[in-house]
Formats: sequence, C-alpha cells, structure tokens
Amino acid sequence: MIVVTFIRDGQTLARLGVAYGQRVLTEGDCSWIDYGFSPVSTRLQRAVSFQEDAEEWARSLPEAYAGTPLQAQVIEDTGMNEILAVAANGVNADAPAMQDGTISHNLKISPLRQPRLMLLLAVLAVAALFLLLTRL
Repeated sequence: MIVVTFIRDGQTLARLGVAYGQRVLTEGDCSWIDYGFSPVSTRLQRAVSFQEDAEEWARSLPEAYAGTPLQAQVIEDTGMNEILAVAANGVNADAPAMQDGTISHNLKISPLRQPRLMLLLAVLAVAALFLLLTRL
C-alpha cells in the first residue's frame, strides 16, 4: 500500500491510501483529488494514470506537486514488502502468472523491479553471511 499525505501551509489536508489498484484509505477531504491527472513517473519515464497503475500514480504525486503550495508526501510504501512476500510464497495457484507479468491480486512485478529485488536479496544474503562469520 502507498499512503500519500497532502499538506498546505504546514497543515495536513488529506491522506490517500492506494493498494491493488484501488483507493483503500482516505482521511480528510479527498474529493478534490483528480484521479484523471496523469503525473510523470520517474521510474517509468512517462506519464502514468490511476487506472493503469494506481500505486505508481500515487508514488509520482510528490514530484507532480513540487513547486506548488500543495505538497504531497509518500509516508508509507509497502510495495516492496508485497513483492518480497510473493517471491517468498510463490504465485497463488488460483491466479497464475499472465504474459504481462500480472500475478496474484493484480500485483505487477515490472522488469525494472526484478533487478532491485535480486539486489536486495543479495544484500540480505551477504549480511546474513557476515553475521554468521562474526559469531564463529
């Protein structure tokens, strides 16, 4: 889940939570949020719509609002935890992987995230090896 806080003049106006392509959490007045707006994702290097990838859309909001009186801040992003959980538990047999990379619960592992996952797993393995060797 990605949680974005909207702040103006030091006051929190609203909080928006997005997971699995849907709004799952709203606090405050979120009626003014334009879900038709397509901010540019620095990860994808192109505009992304809420309908296309709601999580990436939410991640892109802080940069879209930069330089305006309204600030957007991502205060929670558990996307990597979801990816690690799927990697550890395997793909749900009831929701087989599709050609576009979509797996259980519409969770997408993009080609850009796979190397990051491998790097994270390698760092964790090195850390575990270091701890093991220092205890011997």
